[in-house]
Amino acid sequence: MINTASIALPTAEAQNTAKQKDWFNVGQFPTAHFVTSSIKGLGGNRYQFNGKLTLKGTTKPVSATFTAKPQGALTVVEGVLPVSRPAYKIGEGEWADTGTVADEVQIKFKVAFPANK
Repeated sequence: MINTASIALPTAEAQNTAKQKDWFNVGQFPTAHFVTSSIKGLGGNRYQFNGKLTLKGTTKPVSATFTAKPQGALTVVEGVLPVSRPAYKIGEGEWADTGTVADEVQIKFKVAFPANK
């Protein structure tokens, strides 16, 4: 589960706009959900996951690669998940034009957990 109000963008104005109805509609959809259905090793520290991402009430299958590396007592997982903004109704109304904001956006993620888990 991801708190949609926690979105990080370059400016306060962009962050406030992203929380509004045409974008993430944080008031109605305070969380996004990701559920993994499979993970496979690609060699080295690289892996690929498949699963379902729910944003703004819309669920779609997704797939992406990531790395998992030990850092001291932690394992750090990092990757980028490309998603189609219009497929999730992110950026509606005057923002629907993909000439203004690209169709595909990159969700960057970084998660750390105890290495022995």
